[in-house]
Amino acid sequence: MLLTLAHLSAVQALISVIVPVYNVAPYLRQCVDSILSQSYTHLEVLLIDDGSTDESGAICDEYAQQDSRVKVVHKSNGGLSSARNVGLSLASGEWISFVDSDDWLDTNIYQKCIDELERYPDLDLVRFFVNYAYLDEDTNSYRLEPFREAEKSLKINQSACFRYPKRIPAVVWSSIYKTSMLKSLELTFIEGLLHEDEFFTAELYARVKSLKGHYIPYVGYYYRQNRAGAIMYERDALKSCDHLCKGFIYVLKRLQSIDPDAIPLLNMHFLTILMEEWRGYRRRVSSVEELVLLMRPFFQESYKHKLKGVGGKQHIFLRCFRLNPILTANVVRLYRPIGRLLGRIYI
Repeated sequence: MLLTLAHLSAVQALISVIVPVYNVAPYLRQCVDSILSQSYTHLEVLLIDDGSTDESGAICDEYAQQDSRVKVVHKSNGGLSSARNVGLSLASGEWISFVDSDDWLDTNIYQKCIDELERYPDLDLVRFFVNYAYLDEDTNSYRLEPFREAEKSLKINQSACFRYPKRIPAVVWSSIYKTSMLKSLELTFIEGLLHEDEFFTAELYARVKSLKGHYIPYVGYYYRQNRAGAIMYERDALKSCDHLCKGFIYVLKRLQSIDPDAIPLLNMHFLTILMEEWRGYRRRVSSVEELVLLMRPFFQESYKHKLKGVGGKQHIFLRCFRLNPILTANVVRLYRPIGRLLGRIYI
C-alpha cells in the first residue's frame, strides 16, 4: 500500500514526553519504565526534576545514563506548572505528551495514537481513556475504576469541548498534542496556581477554532489515587476556589491583548465551571459567604466581557449566578426541572 507524506510523517513522528518530577522516588521507576517500554519507540523523554529532596533526581540521572532517549533537567522547586513549562520549552518532537511522575501508561498507548494519526493525519490531538488506580495495601494490587470520559464516538472540536465539558475533561495527561499548535499559541501553564490543566485546556479549545481531535476507545493512562502528599489530597475548598478564580482572571486579562475574540466563549465557560464547582465547594466550607468573597473579583472581571456560546436559559442563569451565586444555586437546587433544562450546568 502506498503511503502519503502525511502518513509517513505520522509513522516517523517523534513524541516528546514531559514528566515533571518532585519527591516521587517510590513511584518514579514504574512511571518511567512504562514510557521506555512503549511499543512505539520514537520518543524523547524529558524528566524535569523540580528540586526533589529525595532520591528522585538520582533516579532520573540513572535512566539518562541507560537510555539515550531520556533527558534530565534539574531545577529549583517551582511547582508542577513550572516544570511542565520547562519541558515545553525543550520539547523537539512533533507531538507532546504529559505524564505525571506517580502515574503510568499502558505499553501500547503511543502506538495506538500513531495508528489514529495514520488514519486521520490532520488531527491536532488524540485523546484516550483513563483508569483510576487505587492501591490495596493488603494485597499490594490495584483496583481500577474508569475515569469520567467521553463516549467512544465523540469527536473533539471547539463546539463539543464547550458543550460537553464533563465528557471532555480538562486534564492534559490523557492526550497527545501537536507541538506546532501549542507553540504557535505560546501556550504555557500558569505557575503558582492549582487547576493548571483547566486554564491550559480551556484556552487551547477557545483559541483554536478549527480544532480537530479524536478519542480512541483504549485505556492508556493509569491515574494513581490515595498517594500521601499528592496535590489533590492537599487541596481544600477555599484554596481551590481562590486559585480557580485567580486563574480565570489571569486568562481573561492575558487574552485581551493577544486573542480578544476568544474571551466571550471563555467567559461563559469559566462561569459555567464555577457554577458546577459550587455544589462541591458549599459542602466543604462552614460559610458560603467566604466563597462569594473569593469569587467576587472574577465576577467583576467577567462583567467587562460578553458571554458567548450559551442559549437563552443558560445565559439567564449564568448572569444570575454572577449577580447572586447563593440565591441562584438555591433556586436551581430546589427546582430540578430547571436544572435539567440547563443541560450541562449542574448546581
